[in-house]
Amino acid sequence: MRRDPMNRREVLGRIVTGVTGLFMARGGLSMPQRPTDPVSGTTLSTPTGVPPGQHAVKPLPFAPKTLRGLSERLVVSYGAAALAA
Repeated sequence: MRRDPMNRREVLGRIVTGVTGLFMARGGLSMPQRPTDPVSGTTLSTPTGVPPGQHAVKPLPFAPKTLRGLSERLVVSYGAAALAA
């Protein structure tokens, strides 16, 4: 019995399936752990020395009202809400 030649979709599907299988067999994704102090066992701060979530918000390096098409209020509120997180 002769089989029809494989098309691109079948070849790519088998490659993705194989790579995914190998990836999952080796443990899949693992999230990096924050470093801990070996003596006290507490979580160390970030490389900047500031505890997570305690970074100060820097002011915008430009005047928000100079942007055309965007209101100053929109730019300032976006910077305060999204960029501070």
